[in-house]
Amino acid sequence: MANCSLPSSSREKALEQTRRTQTFTQHHTQSVKPNPIQMLMRDAPPDFKYTKEALFVHINLLWGMLTPEAIPLAPEKQLLKELYQKFSSVEEVQSVAQNSQGVQLINESQVQTLRNAHSGKEK
Repeated sequence: MANCSLPSSSREKALEQTRRTQTFTQHHTQSVKPNPIQMLMRDAPPDFKYTKEALFVHINLLWGMLTPEAIPLAPEKQLLKELYQKFSSVEEVQSVAQNSQGVQLINESQVQTLRNAHSGKEK
């Protein structure tokens, strides 16, 4: 025990410094925010993760930070015609989107940008 060889006052100072450092470290890692209006992930609801991912994708898109291969090609004209024939109003699109028995046309894991966001390659 190295502290035992110190004089009593030095030992007390060293202990006090250790306590202050531990308290400071615990306090700063748990509750201090660089900005008072900053939101920490521990304060967010569990389903906020998806909102955060969507927000980051949109920010990257707006700031031109997406890689060229992440941007899909324009759809074929025949596909667009089929889409326009199937859906002629917003209500039709919403009813299909809300139908829980509807088939998922595109698997979420096949969307490259979402796959990168889920794997942490994009923020």
